[in-house]
Parts: sequence; structure tokens; C-alpha cells
Amino acid sequence: MKLNLKLKNKGYFNGKSLTLTGRKAVTGLIFVSPLILGFLFLFAVPMFNSFMYSVGEIELKSDGFTFNFTGFGNYKYIFFEHTTFLRSFTTTFKDVALDVPLILVFSFFIAILLNQKFKGRMWVRALFFLPVVVSCGVVMRLDNQAYVESHVFHGGSGSGTVMSNMLGGIQLAEYLKDLGIAPELITYLTTALDGIYDIINASGVQILLLLSALQTIPESLFEASSIEGATAWENFWKITFPMLSPFILVTTFYTIIDSFMMTGNGNYNMTKLIETTVNEKLDFAVASAMSWVYLVAIGLIIAVVCFIISRYVAYTE
Repeated sequence: MKLNLKLKNKGYFNGKSLTLTGRKAVTGLIFVSPLILGFLFLFAVPMFNSFMYSVGEIELKSDGFTFNFTGFGNYKYIFFEHTTFLRSFTTTFKDVALDVPLILVFSFFIAILLNQKFKGRMWVRALFFLPVVVSCGVVMRLDNQAYVESHVFHGGSGSGTVMSNMLGGIQLAEYLKDLGIAPELITYLTTALDGIYDIINASGVQILLLLSALQTIPESLFEASSIEGATAWENFWKITFPMLSPFILVTTFYTIIDSFMMTGNGNYNMTKLIETTVNEKLDFAVASAMSWVYLVAIGLIIAVVCFIISRYVAYTE
């Protein structure tokens, strides 16, 4: 009875039938139900076990293993005694902080270009999404990514491609230095130029999301604003960008999570460190502690980003 009263107060029910708000809520629950069920049946128990491993000590035996509770000693060990954990932790987060803005800006720019009408637009769209397809499945089983980049995408030797990127970065750095740009910004831009392949490879899904979002904006809005005398620049900031803000939020979340899942963020990478600790050292307790620190840090970053970006998101009915 109390539950029904609360639902009525929130506008989910109108008498005995669901209101529009109620139908939207039910639809949302149906869409997220696979995620909820998957978490409960597939991830809840392993996550609980991994946390228990992180606060204990595992001793492997011929007939299995024994678990001894030791408190938070593993967390103390990885922060104060482990030789590479803090360096891998900070390097990974630094690389993600550099990669995410570049991927988002590049995806947004390409999505706007691909939304224009021109001949061969379908093939150009497929070309930008091709790295996502090529980077999965059989191709990802190849160990030498440089070989794939040089021979499949560049059609030549890897050394020539690397040298070309280095020369391009040096020329850009000299040009920006002559313009009086800050050295920190020059380093950031040259690093982006050297990693242009990785940026394109990581932008396929984001381009697809933003492109689909652009196609949901009614043309009547631009026609009405043009009649009122609005310029293309004003249309972008007053119509396009606000209408895309919810999708930008989703794309940002996806990019952050995807960047943390990528294993190519330098020599000191958290994912590689955890895999090495499990597969080579068989230290499941320490690896579990690393995983939980990594998970909590990612959760905090996503929460902060959500809090900041959601304040500027414009939702429309």
C-alpha cells in the first residue's frame, strides 16, 4: 500500500494504468535488466571473492588452496613496498587523461564532417569504423601490432612510418615554438600527432554514437533559426551542442572506460601489471588488491566526470 502511494506521488500511475512517466520507467528497467541480471549471476560472486582474496593470503597446495585472512596488508604492500605499482598506476591515469580529450575532440569533428551530404558518404563512414572491426577477432591475435600497422594500414615498413611520424612531430613543434605556444601544449600536440593511429583506432564507436546523435536533431530547428537570422556558428552553440550534450556524456563515459581497458598505454600499464602478477607470479591476493584499487580509482574518476558534465547537459522531452 505504501509502495503504491509512493509510485502515485511520483506520477507513475494514473488510477490503475501507467502514465507516460511510468511507461518510460518500465521501458528503462527492461533495457537495463540484462545488465542487472548479468551482474548478479556473473560478476557479483567473483567480485566478492576477489575482495576476500585482497584482504587475505592464498597458499596453493596440490589439492587446492587455503585462504588466511590478513587484513589490509596487501594494500599496504602495493602502495609502500611494490616496485612498479605506483608508477604503473600514475602512468596509466596520465595516459588516459591525455587520450580521452583527443579521442573526444577527434570523434566530434569527424562526426560533424560525416554528417554532411557528399558523394560516397557511406563508404567514408565505413572507412572510419573499419579500425574497430580490424582491431578485434583474428587480427588482435597477432602479437606484433607494429607489423599490422605498417603493412596493413601504411603499406610499407614500420621503421619508415615511425620516422615519418617523428619528423612530423618535430616540424610541428618547431612551428608552434615560433608562434610562442607554451612548451607543455607543444608536447601535448606532438604526442597526439605521433599517436594519430591509436586515436583513429579508438574513435570508431564514438564517431558512430555522435553521428547517430547528429541525425536525431530536427532540421526544422535549423530552418527556424536561419529565418531568424542566426549564423552557422550560433546554430552550433545554441542548437547542435546542447542537443548533443546527453550523447557527449555517454560518449565520454565510454571513452574513459575503453581507455582504461586498452593495454597499449605505455610500458607501465595497470592491466599488464595485474595480468603479470596473476599469470607469472601466481600472486592472486596482491593482484586482487591491485584490481580493487584500480576499480575504485576508475569509479571516482567517472563520478567526478559525471558530476561536472551533467551540470551542463540539456535534456529535452
